[in-house]
Amino acid sequence: MAVYSTLPLSGSTNGRPIAILSTASPGTTLHTVSTATAIRDHVYGWVWNQATTQSELTIEWGGTSTLDQMTLTIPARDGAYAVLPGAALIGATDIVVRAFATATNRLFAFGHVDRAT
Repeated sequence: MAVYSTLPLSGSTNGRPIAILSTASPGTTLHTVSTATAIRDHVYGWVWNQATTQSELTIEWGGTSTLDQMTLTIPARDGAYAVLPGAALIGATDIVVRAFATATNRLFAFGHVDRAT
C-alpha cells in the first residue's frame, strides 16, 4: 500500500512563495522530482500576479521542450490561479517543474506535493 506525505514545493523555502525570476527557458525551479523510480509526486501549485498589467506564464512540466510547456495568461492583481493540477510525475533523473514569465519578479508561486512512496 502506498504511503502519502505532503511536502512544500522543493523550490520553496519552508513553503514560502517562489518569485518567478526567469523570462525564458529553462525557467525558475518550482519542484524537482525525486530520482527514485518508486516515488510519484502529485504537484499542485498556484500563481498570483503582483503587477498592474497581465503577465504570461509558461510552466515547463518535467522538461523544457515545446511539448512540456503550457502557457497561461495571469490577470493583474486578481488572486491566485491554479496552474499545477496535481498530475503525477514519476521519479527519474532531471524531472523538474519550472516556470518563466514575460517579466521578472511579477509572478509568485506556491503549492505543495503529495508524494506517494
